[in-house]
Amino acid sequence: MRKYLFYLPVILLCTGCRQHDIDIKKLPDKSPEELYKIGSKTKKTHDAVLAFEEIEKSYPYSNFVPDSQVEIGKCYFKMKKYEDAVSALDSFVMLNPTHARVPEALYLLGCIYFAQMPIVKRDQENSVRALEYFSELKNRYPNSEFVSDAYVKMKVLYQHLALHEFRVGMYYQKHKNFPAAISRYNTIIESYPGTETAQETYLRLIECYLSMDLRDEALVVNKVLQLKHKNTKWAEYATKTLRK
Repeated sequence: MRKYLFYLPVILLCTGCRQHDIDIKKLPDKSPEELYKIGSKTKKTHDAVLAFEEIEKSYPYSNFVPDSQVEIGKCYFKMKKYEDAVSALDSFVMLNPTHARVPEALYLLGCIYFAQMPIVKRDQENSVRALEYFSELKNRYPNSEFVSDAYVKMKVLYQHLALHEFRVGMYYQKHKNFPAAISRYNTIIESYPGTETAQETYLRLIECYLSMDLRDEALVVNKVLQLKHKNTKWAEYATKTLRK
């Protein structure tokens, strides 16, 4: 038993070591172009970060710095070091607002927050941030190659955020706090009108208004529901609810 314990510290030490494919001691001697090539070619993400960061450190005024910042952000994203990735990409966008890779950076920032999208019942700050970056990309650079995928992710985010609001609204409705429920439901109608959740939201609004003896308001909501989603089960349920 003791002979195995003798080797344990060595095993732990080696496990904690990080192997490099590049000679990190020689990085300061390389030119910006050489460092960028090293970072781009190495298969180890942590080695790439070292090479790209050396450009910023040793050649802060080099033309390779902006591209290096984007690559650093991509590397940290790949390593799931999200805060470091955001820091690198935000810095790039702030310092290089007209650079050709700004659309890519905005897309990556959106993807970073999208990857951290919480479950529906949790706070949705990351979802909102993702949507903000994707929206900025779509509005500022509508012809960018990154817009199509950003749009797909935006549809997911809209539905996710709508479900979050709907969940809160249902909680208020269940506990008979109808004004609070109506406020949440209206947020869905106004901010996420194209989602599947929005269809059911009209029915829940009708239920809340009827519970408050506001039949005229319920009829107005039903008119919109029948106009926009006539052939859905929610429109059918609303009609039956109003006949009771």
